[in-house]
Amino acid sequence: MFSGDHWWANGTSWDTATDVTVSTGQPTQLNAGLVPTTSILWGRTGFSPTDEVPVPVEVFHADTGELVASTQSEDRSIGDPIEGIPCSGRGSTGCYQVELPAGDVYWVRIGGSTDFGTADNTGNGEFEIELGIDDRQADIWINSTSAFVGRVVDPLGVPVPGARVIAIPSARVPPILPDGTAGADGRWGVSVAPGTYRLGIVGPDGTMTLVGVVDGDPATATEFSVDPVSTVIVGDITLGGP
Repeated sequence: MFSGDHWWANGTSWDTATDVTVSTGQPTQLNAGLVPTTSILWGRTGFSPTDEVPVPVEVFHADTGELVASTQSEDRSIGDPIEGIPCSGRGSTGCYQVELPAGDVYWVRIGGSTDFGTADNTGNGEFEIELGIDDRQADIWINSTSAFVGRVVDPLGVPVPGARVIAIPSARVPPILPDGTAGADGRWGVSVAPGTYRLGIVGPDGTMTLVGVVDGDPATATEFSVDPVSTVIVGDITLGGP
């Protein structure tokens, strides 16, 4: 073996290795193509707004945000498309799989959306998926069924149209965040996966402030929790205020 995560081609453990004999005064040359140890990242896609399949899936490096793979889910109606992997279950419209180098950390999402798969499939904001030598599951539920709603006003209570509201998970932060824009009456809504979030408000000047933050310390920002299939009414948020 040449390094901790690279093996001879088609080798996955010492059981597949070939002994090489080295004798004194008789150097042995070994030419080998190195390949990274890979694992399968897979999961179900569900809650599609239409019956159209397949669903596009994108995988990113968690540390750089670089897109490293793209694939699509298979139609659940024809049965479990991946042998040995159960794609069935409530809300499941399909299943995807992609082979990736083991030992890295990834994000996985529905293509072009803000719906990210979770590392433990509980929707608690743990988006970083560490892929070891064993296969790993990350389900992605399309079009989140929970939401925050409220209104953005200025210190005089006047609605602030065009203000952008961003939902930031309290645990891990994915590369793309769910957001919404306040209308003419200052009212906004943001669809999210169930979990705990901080809310950031971006005003007309492009400056973002966290709701409830004290003395500019992000750790003091208010945390808002939302349960599955529910809506949290945040109420009025004062732009530039506490």
